[in-house]
Amino acid sequence: MPSCSAILFLAASTQALTKVAVLGPGDPWVSLNAAKTAHKQGLTSSVACNKPAEARKMLWGADLSSEDEAKIKVVEGAEGIGEILEDAEGLIISGAGFAGLTGNYCETVLRNAPACTSVAICVEAGKNADAVDAARKACADRQIP
Repeated sequence: MPSCSAILFLAASTQALTKVAVLGPGDPWVSLNAAKTAHKQGLTSSVACNKPAEARKMLWGADLSSEDEAKIKVVEGAEGIGEILEDAEGLIISGAGFAGLTGNYCETVLRNAPACTSVAICVEAGKNADAVDAARKACADRQIP
């Protein structure tokens, strides 16, 4: 698992977000922690993963009650991803660990998130420059700061 110091977050302003979606081919632990953090900050959070049952087991912590866990939506598959992207105001696209991100992935996610006004990209420092550039371009095209 990547260390915290080796992860780079690129984020736009958070404005007055209420819903955030976390997805990407990166380490699921990073994505789940991002969803938990967003929830703790008062945002409705959703996370996409390949194994929802396993993800639910990883949603724990001293500061996370079972009621909190139930409020973090865990989805899988294209339909579930489409559902959380449809009204997500904020996106956290995670590529830290595993395969990393591609430019095409970032462009596709942003194209399918019409309500998005804020984006954070999580990659290992010095990696996935093409994905970061593609996300920046897609944000600029949509005037997302």
